[in-house]
Amino acid sequence: MDNTGFHSTKNIDIPENIYLLRIPSYNPELNAWEEIGQKLKKECENQRFTSMNSLRE
Repeated sequence: MDNTGFHSTKNIDIPENIYLLRIPSYNPELNAWEEIGQKLKKECENQRFTSMNSLRE
């Protein structure tokens, strides 16, 4: 869980067997989405998709 403001709330019930670990801000090596997002951007850049199905493919 990163420290983005909208990712935190006090009104949530977390089960006892779950522990939320906050990662430091701006650490792409700790946030898997950063690497995946960069790969997706490179694969899709400069392409035009005519439908959601062509984007998914």
